[in-house]
Amino acid sequence: VIGNCALANWPIIYCNDSFISSFGWTRSDIIGQSVTCGFLYGALTNATMMEELKNRISDEEEYECETILYSKDGKICYSFSID
Repeated sequence: VIGNCALANWPIIYCNDSFISSFGWTRSDIIGQSVTCGFLYGALTNATMMEELKNRISDEEEYECETILYSKDGKICYSFSID
């Protein structure tokens, strides 16, 4: 995904077909969501890492983490690296 971090909530402005097929959301579901991808979080998503991701985006710093993300139907997709 690509987000516009100059706007409030850092909306996603682009997502590729692989991202769509991996998580089961439509492009129209995804565009406009926050680039932090909170719509993919679930019970096993590491909340501390995701909060740090938000802080790093806000501070315009690089950040790499690995956590569990969920598909639209609530199934665990896989451990996903974010950078």
